[in-house]
Amino acid sequence: MANNYNNFQNQTNQQLNQPMTLGAQQNQVILPTYQQNPILFPQPVGNVYNLSAANEIGNIPMGSGLSVGLCLAENILYIKSLQNGNPMLLGYRLTPLENAVSDNEIDGDKIKEVFKQFNERLATLEENYNKIKGGKINWEI
Repeated sequence: MANNYNNFQNQTNQQLNQPMTLGAQQNQVILPTYQQNPILFPQPVGNVYNLSAANEIGNIPMGSGLSVGLCLAENILYIKSLQNGNPMLLGYRLTPLENAVSDNEIDGDKIKEVFKQFNERLATLEENYNKIKGGKINWEI
C-alpha cells in the first residue's frame, strides 16, 4: 500500500513540474497561477474593557494580545500588552470631534480684550513703581 502512495505522489509531483498546454495550441504554454485572497476582516487579538474610572486600569487582565481600557467619563484610553515579556501601558486622551477648536476659529475680539486688560494691569504696575522710586523709572534693578 505504501508503494501505491509513493507512485501517486511521484505522478502528482511530475504533473506539477510540467507546464500546462492547450490541445490545439501546442506553442503556447500556460503556467498555473495561484492567488491568495486578502483577509478583509482580520481576527481580533485582544479585548476591550469599559471603565467607569481611569484608575481601574490595574484590574484589567493582560493576555497574549492587547487589552484596551476605555473610560469615556474621563475621555481616556489605555492599551495594555506584553512586549518582549515586559508589561507595557500606553495612555491616550480622547477629544470629541464636536468640541474640537481649530486655530482659525479663535475669536479676534477676545484676544483684543485680553491685551487691553494686560495693558491696563501693566500701566497700574508702572504707576505703583513710579510712586515707590520717586517718579524715576530705573529698569536696571
